[in-house]
Amino acid sequence: MDPRRRPGTRHRCAAPLLYDGALFATAGIVFVSINYRLGSEGFSVLEGAPRNLGLRDAAAALEWVHREISAFGSDPARITTMGESAGGAIVAGLLARDSSRELIGRAIIESGPLQAQTARKAGRVTAQLAKRLGVRADRESFAALTPEQLLEARRAQAAGSSPLGGAPGFQFAIDPDSLPRSPHEVLAEIDTPLLIGSNTDEYRLWFPPEALASISEFKMQAARIVSRIPRRAVVEYRSAFPGAITGEIFGQLVTDMMLRAPLSRLAAARPDATHVYEFAWPSPVRDLRAAHALELGFVFDRLEDAEAQRMAGPDAPRGLAAEMNAAWVAFVTTGDPGWPAYGSGRRTRLFDADSTTVAQRRTAAMDLLPG
Repeated sequence: MDPRRRPGTRHRCAAPLLYDGALFATAGIVFVSINYRLGSEGFSVLEGAPRNLGLRDAAAALEWVHREISAFGSDPARITTMGESAGGAIVAGLLARDSSRELIGRAIIESGPLQAQTARKAGRVTAQLAKRLGVRADRESFAALTPEQLLEARRAQAAGSSPLGGAPGFQFAIDPDSLPRSPHEVLAEIDTPLLIGSNTDEYRLWFPPEALASISEFKMQAARIVSRIPRRAVVEYRSAFPGAITGEIFGQLVTDMMLRAPLSRLAAARPDATHVYEFAWPSPVRDLRAAHALELGFVFDRLEDAEAQRMAGPDAPRGLAAEMNAAWVAFVTTGDPGWPAYGSGRRTRLFDADSTTVAQRRTAAMDLLPG
């Protein structure tokens, strides 16, 4: 996104209507949506094939935007990259690449993983899919498969996983050509202005209530040992969430290990160049609470969209949507979303029906999680 755009100009969007950037355009921002290869086609680790094809796609799109955006009346020096979940990881990956980072003025990462893995670890999902499909994990074998075959194998892989272990996910692979270092390391060393955050109950999108209820104390302790989570951390989480069942404690540990703790460490490493938020408004739909991706309808101020209402219901607070959209617009245009940078006080904007700026919550518990 770039902040110099004539208000009211028509726009195009490459994603579902929930991601329509009309209100960003109305605020004078050129809003550009890009596509990149997903899943097996974008992030398989295959013998004879380049790594991180999806990230390479995004890098090529960024180069095009930087080269062409002045033709739309904008300044290529003021590009803000923005993404949520896997899109947030893409933003982090672009910032970790020297050639891409120099094209980015600011960045927004919503609930995005920040770590890349060794090729061996990132390739576990590919190896399992190859075994399920009865082929070798190489370029020729996967190129002979149809997209439908790859999707069906991935669905079967996910369906056969347990709430505790889960199916391995696609991740960035450390690669000298496309991603020499993990984003979490590079981002801690650079001063590109960041707006970054997560949702209070991310895990509730992935774990339905029945799955949470099936997690016993014994199962959670076994998962804790495998994940090298100190017993003291579990004690802290039980204190932070009184009345929560064992599955909910486990879900919160997963949320914080994957997302909140890494972003907290990142903000602490560059406190004056990072603005942090936590989306806390609890949806009444299916006990989702503040689940993963719920904030999107608010950031884009599209609560009337059917996809947003599937998660937030018909009566979500429209004032909160206007507030969040205005904060994102302000960050894109000025670098100041309306609350102070993280700083030594760990300042965090808590978005709820009545939003406030607070010291980051659950720091004592998160600080005990392995990094």
